[in-house]
Order: sequence, then C-alpha cells, then structure tokens
Amino acid sequence: MRSTGFLWLFLGSALALSGQNRGDFKTAVSNGSVTITGYTGNAAAVTVPDTVDSLPVTRIGAGAFYGNTNITSVALPVKVAAIGDEAFAGCAKLASVSLPLALTSIGNGAFARCASLVSVAVPARVVAIGEWAFFGCAGLTSIALPQSLTSIGNGAFAACVNLTAVALPPRVNAVSGAAFAGCAGLAKITVHEDNPLFKSLDGVLFDKTGAVLIAYPAGSGAGAYEVPAGVTHISSGAFFDASNLTEITFPQGPLVIGAEAFALCQSLVEARFSPGPVTIGEGAFADCVNLRQVFFAPGSTVIKDGAFENCASLEALRFEAGDTSVGAAFKGCGRLGALAFADGNTRIENSAFEGSPALAEVSFASGSIGIGDRAFAGCGNLEKLSFGAGRVAVGEDAFAECVKLTAINLARNTQIRDGAFAGASGTPVYQTGSLRGFLHSRRLF
Repeated sequence: MRSTGFLWLFLGSALALSGQNRGDFKTAVSNGSVTITGYTGNAAAVTVPDTVDSLPVTRIGAGAFYGNTNITSVALPVKVAAIGDEAFAGCAKLASVSLPLALTSIGNGAFARCASLVSVAVPARVVAIGEWAFFGCAGLTSIALPQSLTSIGNGAFAACVNLTAVALPPRVNAVSGAAFAGCAGLAKITVHEDNPLFKSLDGVLFDKTGAVLIAYPAGSGAGAYEVPAGVTHISSGAFFDASNLTEITFPQGPLVIGAEAFALCQSLVEARFSPGPVTIGEGAFADCVNLRQVFFAPGSTVIKDGAFENCASLEALRFEAGDTSVGAAFKGCGRLGALAFADGNTRIENSAFEGSPALAEVSFASGSIGIGDRAFAGCGNLEKLSFGAGRVAVGEDAFAECVKLTAINLARNTQIRDGAFAGASGTPVYQTGSLRGFLHSRRLF
C-alpha cells in the first residue's frame, strides 16, 4: 500500500527537520541531508539535483514520484543511498533510470508496475532489494545484480514476464520462492558457485542442501517435472504461474508444499505423490483449471484451506491409507464427483466440500472419522454416503440440503449432531452390531 505520510521523530537538538518546495521538488531536511519527498513538475526527462541549498540529496522518499505517468527517464544524484518504498511505483512510461554508485538499498515496491522499464543495472553497493521492488515491470528483459547483494525480497521481480534469466551473486543469503513468481519468460535461475547457501539444478533454485526447492523458473520449457529425492519443502510461490508445467511428481515424504506453490499453473494436468507424510499449504494448487488427476499415496495427508480452489477439471479423488485432514480446500471444483478415503483417521473440516455441485458419492473406510459442521452441506447431487468400521462424528448440518442423498450407510459407533442430514431423502442404515450412537438432537433430518 502506498505511504500517505511520514512520521518524524524529534530527538532533541541532534535532529533538525524542515519540509519545503524547491522548484518542482518537495523536500525534507534531516541531519544535514535532503530527502526528495515529492515531484510536482510535468517533465518527461527528470534530473534530480545533487544539492538543495548546498545540502546533498541522499534519499528518494517513499512515494516521491508515485503514479507519475509523464516521466520517461530519471537521473538520480551521485550521493543518493536509498530509494524509499514505492518511490517510482506506477510510473508507467519510465523507461530509463540512472542509479548512483552510492545506492545501498531499494525499497519495497520502489519500481513496481514500471511497465516500460527495459533493463536495470543495480549498483555495486546495493545490499537489499525490497519486497515487490520491480513487481509487474513487464518490459524488463534483464537485471544485473551486484556482488554486494545479500537480500532479495518477496515478489521482488514477480510478474516481470519478459525477464529471461537471473544470476544470484555469491553473497545472497535471503530469497523467497515468490521472488520470481509469474516471470513467464524466465527459463533458468543460476547461482554463483561461491554462494554457500543456494544452488541451481537444471535452472531450478534450491538451498545448498537440496532439501528446499525455492523457485522454479516459470518460463521453463519442460512439460513434466520430477521433484528430486530429498526435497522436504517446496517454498510458497515456487511454481506460481509456471505456464508450461503439465505434470508434477513428488518424492517420498515428509514433504511440505507452501502456500500458492503451484497456483495458476494452468497447463498442469496431473500431480502425483509418493508415500510419506504430506502437508499441502493454502492455495497450493489454486486456479490450476486443467488439473484433472491427483494421485495420493499412503501416508498422512494434511490439506489446508483453498489448496485446490477453482481446480475446475478435477473429477475424483482417492486418499490412500493414512491419517487425513481436509480443510475448505475444494471450493470451485465444479466437476468433483467422487471422494474415497482409505483406512485411517480422517478429519473433514467445517464447510470443506460445501456446495460441491457434482459430488455424487463419498466413502470412508475404517478408522476414526470426524466430519465438521456443514462439511458437505448443499451438495445437491450427493446420492451415496458410506462408512467403514470405527467411530464417526458428524457435525451440525454436515449433510444438510443434500436433497438426493438416499443411501446413507453409517458406522455402528456414530455421533450425530443437530441437522446433520436435514433435507436428505434417505434414512440412515447402521452397520450390524451394537449401536452406540450419540444422538444430540432429534432435529437430524
């Protein structure tokens, strides 16, 4: 969000401030140096003065040129050491910027949405590039990163769709998976051989141990990708909008897939898991509209909210043996017609499959089963529901408004809460054996 003001701290006589206009520039003075806080001119080529009232200009303040649609080029003073947050954000015609050698930091969103910016040479003293610093610079084709650089912020180059290659210098010690998310032209990410923390394998960015897959180049030409053995974590946004990815195969767990790791991979058709514990983060496969098949393997599985949201081509899911926890992960999966859970303890969270229009059959094998409030409510085409042996708890309104639900085969140890089957067409049939159901209310149907 754009900064709308500045908080000035007065620390006795050690700090003196003044705010005033100098021609087309708004300025603030602090400790004998000048910050440019705004620009009121309409020139296309802007040269920021080296000094104001004989004091050096050392900083471009937050939002100083925000949204200026006239500027095409900017030359900054030689002593500018910092460019503030969103200083040039939204300068859609800015095609050229001269960054001084004194520069050490580039703020969050500093050049975000500067769609005409073609290339940037980051000066040799810069140590940090902020979050979303060059986000949405659609014209950017190259970026030269200096040896001094240590930190690349989250989303720093995200959606730079024409950026073709990135080389990480030896001192970089912090980079997020989303730093290059949605860079549709990015074919590879390389790492300097002297970097002690990161490495590149076939153009994919990993930590040095190979346990963390940090970023996959979204413009890679490979259709199918097999995550290497030994990977235990896939960073948030790692494969975001990888437009050519069609199949993904995961190694044996434990494996954690970060939030939105594969979101918007619109060519992805198949995801295949190997045995072992798996946690799938929020929005991990969201908007993978052509994802048709997900093959789970034995082992515990945790699926967070929104993990498969808007996967409109997904038709059936089978969870293999192992404990399973499913959040509200499948909203917008309009073709999902069947769910099958193998042996193991299963928890379906509140509203997990609520309103799934095509869901017709749900089956659980043996194990302890917990179904949250409204977990399957409003599934108007659900016809068959069955449970294996084990204790079952069905939450309030869990299957409410499932008007076609006629075949209800309940486990003998079943706890049913208010309105669990309100509006269903069928009557529950309990498995043979002693019935130890706990009926919390008569308002079950």
